[in-house]
Order: sequence, then C-alpha cells, then structure tokens
Amino acid sequence: MSENPYIALLGVIEWESFDYALRHHSNWNEIEDEEFHRLRNAYVEAGSKLEAWVDKISGDVSWDDEDD
Repeated sequence: MSENPYIALLGVIEWESFDYALRHHSNWNEIEDEEFHRLRNAYVEAGSKLEAWVDKISGDVSWDDEDD
C-alpha cells in the first residue's frame, strides 16, 4: 500500500518548508485534487516571478548603499 499523498505533502512541509514542498520537491501528481493543482501552479508562478524580480533588483543594489 502506498503512502497517502496528503500525509507525504504535510511531511515534506514539516521537514523542509512550505515553499520547497510545493515548488521544488515534487509536482504532486499523485494528489488528484484539481483545486490543489490550480493553487499550487499559481503559487509556483508567483514565486518564480518574485524570485526574478529580486534577482533583478539585487544587481541594482549594493551593500554600500545601506545606511550605518
């Protein structure tokens, strides 16, 4: 008998992180819930866009710009 995919997901969230579990660990195809996949895909897309934005601004910012 295979492990309940919801238990597996919660375990990865607990041991790794919410972000890692949803964006990097697995695509969670064994979860047969369309709402979960819709929300997960939106989360992955938003996270990727935010990472790209942070990468973009990080090239424009220097630690020397920080106030003492």
